[in-house]
Amino acid sequence: MGEITMFLKSKSVCVRSTARFQVALLAAVGSALACGDSAGLIDDGEPNEIEASALASDRTFLQSPTAGHVLSIEAENFHTKKTGTTGHVWQAATAKAGYSGSVYMEATPNSGVTRAFDVVNSASMTYRLRLVVDGPQFLWIRSAACGSTNDSVHVALNGVALATAWATPLGCTWTWAKKSFVVANPGYQELQIVMHKDGFKLDKIVVTDNPNFTPIGLGPAESARIPVEPSPAYGLRGSVTGLVSGT
Repeated sequence: MGEITMFLKSKSVCVRSTARFQVALLAAVGSALACGDSAGLIDDGEPNEIEASALASDRTFLQSPTAGHVLSIEAENFHTKKTGTTGHVWQAATAKAGYSGSVYMEATPNSGVTRAFDVVNSASMTYRLRLVVDGPQFLWIRSAACGSTNDSVHVALNGVALATAWATPLGCTWTWAKKSFVVANPGYQELQIVMHKDGFKLDKIVVTDNPNFTPIGLGPAESARIPVEPSPAYGLRGSVTGLVSGT
């Protein structure tokens, strides 16, 4: 059995657990405030530990129902993040100027490690989404690659790889990169950002069904959030087919 530790911060209950308790814990605590970096906790680097961001109980991002169907997320507003078995973890950072939001997220430590696609054992962040349309979709990420040893990342939807070893433009400037995929059924989904090379810097995530949409600068404002459905809804109500790499 693992341990569940609860902290009292700002008159709200914070909850931390090991990976095996993730689903049961999130279902049990409901509206409790969960402990993430933004709540002031220090990550202790335990492998496969799950941490939830502040206000995680209201972190389902809604794709816009209007034309273009844009969904935009600041990278630091993950629902949960997990420390990998190598001790790597996605951490909030501010050293690289020009980011959107309050911080960006970086796969740390930057020690030259590369990991194959592995949503179970690698450092990852999970974002809960509600997609409102099926068919072709386009995933954009805003990132900064400051060298060939930290220029790529893995991305999955409901545990299924959307992009593996996705290499983004070099140059150590914030740039946008795109992949395309097809959603068979809209609804609640979980998007996972998984470490490929440590040192990768992620600032923002955008999803749209408009092939002519290209984010510029800091990108669109973050999307509205709606209440989370029980955990079993994720990965069951939506599916992904016909994955196609974009440019």
